[in-house]
Amino acid sequence: MNSEFNGFRVFKYSVFVFVVLIILFGSFTIVSPQEVGIVTRTGALNRSLSEGLHFKIPMLESVTKMKIQEQKFEVTTQVYSKDSQTVDTKLAVNYQIKREDVEKLYRETRNNYEQIIIQPVLSPSIEEVFSKYTAKELVENRAQLPVEVRNTVISRVGEKGILIKGVEFTFDFDEQYENAIRNKQ
Repeated sequence: MNSEFNGFRVFKYSVFVFVVLIILFGSFTIVSPQEVGIVTRTGALNRSLSEGLHFKIPMLESVTKMKIQEQKFEVTTQVYSKDSQTVDTKLAVNYQIKREDVEKLYRETRNNYEQIIIQPVLSPSIEEVFSKYTAKELVENRAQLPVEVRNTVISRVGEKGILIKGVEFTFDFDEQYENAIRNKQ
């Protein structure tokens, strides 16, 4: 009988120690220098955290870390030139989240900003620029196109807390057009 009581006591203390350890380790979070932590309490945005070690209320608060360093998002799409030539493009946008707009961006996108803000503007932006030029003009103006695409992306992203740092892309025409060019030469 006494050994059963001691076994129950050991079990009870083990559970207590386990719960205390979970609460203790769940009470802190570390935010790296390239991140801003967003604290939500029962699902509602509560505050943001800068880099360092921070206390949070276990089981009530959770922390989502948002990267504020420069990032790259790529998309491959097919667009048409002014003379209806098919142009296969691969577009990469370098962007950075503005530290001062992290909370606003989180409220609007829940850390899904690439799919909600960036991706929807890329294909229409490149389509808008490329449709102004014939295939020949696209080749001739290759150096100026990234600036024009970047400006179009910036205007479409607007003031949503994302800073567009640069745009890189490659493009190729369909096989039929490229063969016609080769045959001309």
